[in-house]
Amino acid sequence: AILVAPAAPWWLLPLWPLWVLACSQYGYGLKVSYHGPAELLLGVVIAATVWIPVVLLGGELSWRGAVQAYLIGTLLSQVTLFSMVYDREVDAAAGRKTLAVRLSPRAYRLVLVTWIAIGWVVAVAGFAAGALDLWLLPAWLAVVAVQVAQIVHGVVRGDALSARRLGWHAFDVAFAGVVLANLLAH
Repeated sequence: AILVAPAAPWWLLPLWPLWVLACSQYGYGLKVSYHGPAELLLGVVIAATVWIPVVLLGGELSWRGAVQAYLIGTLLSQVTLFSMVYDREVDAAAGRKTLAVRLSPRAYRLVLVTWIAIGWVVAVAGFAAGALDLWLLPAWLAVVAVQVAQIVHGVVRGDALSARRLGWHAFDVAFAGVVLANLLAH
């Protein structure tokens, strides 16, 4: 991909293999999930899945690409965060130090709601600053509606599996919306 990309910068050459290595280190190799920052690793790896192709095609990471990468990475990390609620006892028994294991259930619910709310703030700021095209707004409003349902199911009712499933739907809608908005805007 780097060799055939129209504008791949030189600094992406050493970064690409590091990203590929990081992708496999959650439960294998370094086993980041056993040491603590697994949630951060997942968000960064997923966001890079969005911004690396942007850099390959344009030679740089624009503000638009960075905001979109953050939002997509955040959405997929929310799926994992709700999965970790369900896996809390198994992860603790296995020695994994996920946030769900390290925090009390109440504190973890606060983290979930805060993480979703930060994504809402970033999206609003992205639209206000012009980093997100208005073509994306209908899809993003649908994402917010699904996330509200996610909070109701996962935080209020304690149904982490339903919240995780809703998270996949939010991610799918957002991903399709980002692709469509970028095609319509350019």
